[in-house]
Amino acid sequence: MKLKFLLGFFLFLNGLSAQTTESWNGTFEGNILGVTARLIGHQSDRGWAATIDANNYMINIQGSIAEMQSSGTISDPQRGTSIPYEATLNRNQIILKIEDINPNSGQMEKMEFAFTRIAPAPETNANQSSSSGSNNSADNTTHDQSLLGTWRYTESYVSGDFSFATDWFLWVNADGSFQYSDGRTAGGGSNSSIDSGNGDVHNAKWKTENKSIFVDDGNGWQFYAKYYKEDNNLMLTFGNGKRQVWEKIE
Repeated sequence: MKLKFLLGFFLFLNGLSAQTTESWNGTFEGNILGVTARLIGHQSDRGWAATIDANNYMINIQGSIAEMQSSGTISDPQRGTSIPYEATLNRNQIILKIEDINPNSGQMEKMEFAFTRIAPAPETNANQSSSSGSNNSADNTTHDQSLLGTWRYTESYVSGDFSFATDWFLWVNADGSFQYSDGRTAGGGSNSSIDSGNGDVHNAKWKTENKSIFVDDGNGWQFYAKYYKEDNNLMLTFGNGKRQVWEKIE
């Protein structure tokens, strides 16, 4: 009787272990053509979304899951290309398979990359998030509280006596939601003026991991930008290398 109990208890613990490790959620590390790369995966009822950061070269993954198999599309924002992928999850390792041009050889090749889990998925409870104490420290929270508030980004244009500016706004909330506006353009010159009006306001969800912002506009979590905050300025660095500096106004 005691033996049966111990055997059952062992199987129960083993089952818990399998549920914990065999998950597409979490942070995985691997190597892509000699470059150390980090994969952050998010599993949901819609499927699987992931981002690969290979020395600041960002790659997005979006696909479906059938138990330990996944397939879908892997996209490269820098090149503006998308290709199919297949992936297998084996407890703490994801094997990613693609067919693409090898930049080292210039030839189309079937390539396989292994990513090993280095951290589980962070808790998704917003109440467990905390404010970032230093811009140089790792951000392991679900929602970096230092990003809360109203932010504005402005682009200006001047030609002769004609000038205009376009403002975009972000309203970042503690509950993991945010709103963003269409750009409003206003300006003019000696003979003309322009004002596009406020435009529409859109809703989405946000979260942060390892100094990166991820957004979900209804199509699953996607990498948005890396960020660096100093005082009331927020610098966003996108996957294509473009940067924007936003100003906190409230």
